[in-house]
Amino acid sequence: MYLTQYRTQKKLVAPAVLSVSLVATLLLSGCSDNSTDSAPAESSSSAASSTSASASSATPSPTTSASTSQKASPSANAATSKAAENKESDSADAPSENYAGAEALSSAKSTDLSNEQVTKTQDLYSSYEKVLTAVGTVEVKSDKESDSASSAKEDNTNTPNLALDDKTVSDIEKVSTGSASDEFSANALEFGTNDWKQEGTSKIVGEPKVADSKYNGAPAKVLEVCIDSSDVKVKDSAGNTLTDPNTPKKSLNIFTLVEDNGSWKIASHDFPNNPDC
Repeated sequence: MYLTQYRTQKKLVAPAVLSVSLVATLLLSGCSDNSTDSAPAESSSSAASSTSASASSATPSPTTSASTSQKASPSANAATSKAAENKESDSADAPSENYAGAEALSSAKSTDLSNEQVTKTQDLYSSYEKVLTAVGTVEVKSDKESDSASSAKEDNTNTPNLALDDKTVSDIEKVSTGSASDEFSANALEFGTNDWKQEGTSKIVGEPKVADSKYNGAPAKVLEVCIDSSDVKVKDSAGNTLTDPNTPKKSLNIFTLVEDNGSWKIASHDFPNNPDC
């Protein structure tokens, strides 16, 4: 501000200085021409300085410019864009559910425990678990095993090849079909081979979800239910408890139900990526 006032005053005084210089030239003829030339130069310099000052005052100050640019700065836009990209990347990196009916369940609303499909699932799964309380097996011998019988005796091994008996197979087929039947049969055979027994049954708790789906092209119901196995214990032939006490007692299970010859059966059994419930 002080610099501008000084330049303005200097511009106003310049003509007066020029007049005095001309008078001095007339009175003192011995003065050099350099004195006369310096006054116009000074006047021109003052005028240029004044013009520069006026131009400078019309330009927004650095503070104002910074404030204006801050409203939509490239760095701020870049940060926002980067955050959006990271969010999209995180969503892309998250593993997607790969079980049948996952998309239908993602938009399904929670239902209560009295829902028809929920109670049917509870009955079917409880019936399967009861099979595990006393799994029946039979010994099966193949031609290959007969050929190697002598070598087995030499090794002092006595591991029979077992299969589920007819009753156990029938009980499993009453409540399941498809991949669920294969899973339940394999689990039952493991119990029978190791002489394990299950005590108690699990129950569905919380707020299950039910949605329409397809299984091998046929209409189906897919359910997401929380299974509470707090009352379940697995014991060996000596009565020792094999159930790990640190294992979570509740977990989300995915069941697909289909109608088979007029009866609902479990067609598939799966788990979501995050089974916590």
